Amino acid sequence: MVQKTVFTHTPLYIETPDEINAGVIDYSIPIEQRMYLLDLFVENGVDSIYSGHVHFENLVTDSYKAKINQYVLTSINHQHDWKSEESGIQWGPDKPSYYRVKVENGSISTISQTLGFIDLNASQGMTIFTVMGLIN
Repeated sequence: MVQKTVFTHTPLYIETPDEINAGVIDYSIPIEQRMYLLDLFVENGVDSIYSGHVHFENLVTDSYKAKINQYVLTSINHQHDWKSEESGIQWGPDKPSYYRVKVENGSISTISQTLGFIDLNASQGMTIFTVMGLIN
């Protein structure tokens, strides 16, 4: 059942809640603050976190305590890439995208919708959310 959703600019983490290196380069929140926020969110019934900042996409991050799922969203214009020192995975560059978030019958699903090339302003990032459904 959907409880609460938090939207942030910077992801709490890129791959896993206990990663270190993404926080060192400011791609995610440093681990001390991250763990504080994750525990606070669990205590308060948050089950979804949406963020951007990194200009690449990860819609399948590891959940925190099997209670919170985080979705790292890319931009509709400028794309970045980054190689994780912890997993060795190359992230990005992705296709410019927007996201359909569907809330239905107590569950939430996120669908990435890719766009053609859009050069709104290469120095500015933008994420568009389309929320469909009702939250009871």
